[in-house]
Amino acid sequence: MKKIWIAIGIVFAVAVVVMVLAFVGLYMVVRHAAPVSDENEKMAELLTEPPPPSAPDAPSMERWSYSGVQDKATGKIGQVACLSSQDYVKLAPPYVGGSVGTLCLRKGVKPEAYFKVDNGVILCSRGCEIRLTAEGKTPLIVNGTEGKEGETTIVVFDSYSRIMSMARKAKQMKIEVPYDRMGVQALTFAPTDPLVAGW
Repeated sequence: MKKIWIAIGIVFAVAVVVMVLAFVGLYMVVRHAAPVSDENEKMAELLTEPPPPSAPDAPSMERWSYSGVQDKATGKIGQVACLSSQDYVKLAPPYVGGSVGTLCLRKGVKPEAYFKVDNGVILCSRGCEIRLTAEGKTPLIVNGTEGKEGETTIVVFDSYSRIMSMARKAKQMKIEVPYDRMGVQALTFAPTDPLVAGW
């Protein structure tokens, strides 16, 4: 009889040990499963998130372009050299998008230097001051006037010879012009090649 009770005690003890081990194992599984689940959720969020915006392109180098333009008053064809800015101005509402600037030099009976934008409005209806700066040089300040027909995207400079001289020598120029809703903004001009001979 005594041996039976001993056997029952051993079986009970083994059962208790098994239950304890099973409980500990279950606890460890649950404990370690939660972080794994969290990591999986984080990974899923990363995979579903939109990719970050790409870095802006590096400023492009522009070339002088040459063309012939007919003078409306005389009917004569004049030669024009133009250079676009390598950067742009991001416009404020109500305007949309960006604005690239272009510096033009026109030869002819009445040589002319002017600046134009492809978007936005230049505030120069009553005249304005334009600052041009070549690398390491003292800024050149010239007066500007609105385009001949009230064009708000063009400003004509009053100093063709000085601007021409700067354009021939400078490897990089900055031109500051007053934009509507934006104030004075600077655009950079860095031609890959100098003006051709004869300009």
